[in-house]
Amino acid sequence: MTRMKTLLRVIIGSALVGLGLGAALAYIDVPFSKGPLPLVDATQQTISQTEPSQTEPSQAGSSKAGSSKIGESNFRKLPHAKIPETLFDFDRIERGTSMRHDFVIHNSGNAPLAITFESNTCKCTGVEMAGSRVEKGQSIRVPENEKTNITLEWAAKTEAGPFRHGARFSTNDPRNSSIELEVNGQVVESTSMWPAELLFGTVQAGKEKKTYLYVMSFLNQKVAVSEFKITPSELLERMEIQISPAEKSELPAKEATNGLKVVATYRSQTDIGPFRGWLEMTTNIQGAEKLLVPLLGNVKGDISVYGTGWNATKGLLRMGNIVGSQGKKVRLNLVIRGKQAEKPQMELVLVDPPELKVSLGDPLEISDDLHHVPVLVEIPAQTRPLVRMGEPVSSDAIVVFKSNHSQAQEIRMRVHFAVSQ
Repeated sequence: MTRMKTLLRVIIGSALVGLGLGAALAYIDVPFSKGPLPLVDATQQTISQTEPSQTEPSQAGSSKAGSSKIGESNFRKLPHAKIPETLFDFDRIERGTSMRHDFVIHNSGNAPLAITFESNTCKCTGVEMAGSRVEKGQSIRVPENEKTNITLEWAAKTEAGPFRHGARFSTNDPRNSSIELEVNGQVVESTSMWPAELLFGTVQAGKEKKTYLYVMSFLNQKVAVSEFKITPSELLERMEIQISPAEKSELPAKEATNGLKVVATYRSQTDIGPFRGWLEMTTNIQGAEKLLVPLLGNVKGDISVYGTGWNATKGLLRMGNIVGSQGKKVRLNLVIRGKQAEKPQMELVLVDPPELKVSLGDPLEISDDLHHVPVLVEIPAQTRPLVRMGEPVSSDAIVVFKSNHSQAQEIRMRVHFAVSQ
């Protein structure tokens, strides 16, 4: 009886050992799959698949040549743009001043990050990438595991009230292919500067004209301007700025403790039409370290413009809102007066943007000293959506003519329009 129990135990033990060995052999005989395996990034999202091993055995080759090590994968290299903040609040900003903020972009990926400046909401928003001013379409590259700064500078050229502006960028990061950075805040207007612009009005060709404003302080500290500059650069040769202390009695605000008088002189040459620019002054006023003052005027001479939508005071043609599929045409006349009007010659030298089409007709003699030159200004049908409505929305459209008139050799026109779909 005892022998039978012992024998039974041996049989059961042998059966269990055989079952275990069989399972192990079956596991070893099953080959690993050689198909492509998915790659997963840090966010656990599938990006792509690995390529099959280049040492894959041919049908007639040895199995050793095609063997692969478990765990070896060729992960696709990708950049990864990390942006801690995309919106910055300037809070309160005084009208006529400018402020800037640096947005940090960190490339935490394993490939260089390319960033391209695509667009900004208005011309008043300046963009710098890696410390350099950039225009639309320009790019920078950020090496892996490095950071860069994108700077937005906003000039408060609008009326008092809330604002929100920014810029859009594209990248080669598939998880962040488009980046929008924005600044917002509240424009406030104080009496530290009066008036808020240097307006020359109408200036006769070949003559000069002066205008002025006051910069005032309401503190015991005396206001001072350490430096100033004029933009664009072509205004420098025609503009003179003089800054001197003002008597308290002449300051427009009675509450002001002291102030400066800024006198601007514009000396016109042989160019006809509107001019505009900016005077930027650096002051010691807290919260108004940089003051931006518009410079505006219009030069008139023996050549003038007439027609529907033309504002002679501003040197501006308003074409209004235009349906892109329909387009719009406006007919103007260049009127040439004086002794030199006998044989007028006009040439179109600049049209910006190129979507705006301008053509000159043949001069029409009205009298010996009076000629008309027809001008056709057109937004052709099927023009893409486009806005040129002037600051702060956008820049102006510009048209420039040249003539053989000695006192009116250049005629400039500003054009405003908005093309919609």
